[in-house]
Amino acid sequence: MRKLLTICFLALTFSLNCLAQSKNDTADSLKVVATLTEFVTAFKNLDMPYFSSFFADDVTVFFPPSAKAPARVNGKEKIIDVFKSFFEKVRASKLGPPYLDISPKNLSIKLYGNIAIVTFELNDPEALSRRTFIFRKTGTKYYIIHLHASLIAL
Repeated sequence: MRKLLTICFLALTFSLNCLAQSKNDTADSLKVVATLTEFVTAFKNLDMPYFSSFFADDVTVFFPPSAKAPARVNGKEKIIDVFKSFFEKVRASKLGPPYLDISPKNLSIKLYGNIAIVTFELNDPEALSRRTFIFRKTGTKYYIIHLHASLIAL
């Protein structure tokens, strides 16, 4: 009888832990989606101060070929410099926000503890445009620690 009670207790504890983990994963997934949405909005509007707040100091980026940065770029400051050039070019060619049309498609989010891996595609009729973001949760906020942008001409 004691053995049966122990097994029942362990099963109940496991079930409750799984339920709590599931709720945490759902809450974190929603937080990641909200963070990505805010980041995309800042990007569309070329709002550099808000845009740059999403990057961790130790972030790394592989830019698409159009950025003319063929190697991995390390560190928030250097990455922001690459984006500044792009922002200036786009601003000069448009009247006002939103300057960019960015609509993530086929969004996938995978959580691993305090890390979230987000992948999606962009709607581009001339290329297969894919993005991978790796976010790290610090406190209650997710920061981009890696961004990989690939582009394959069709």
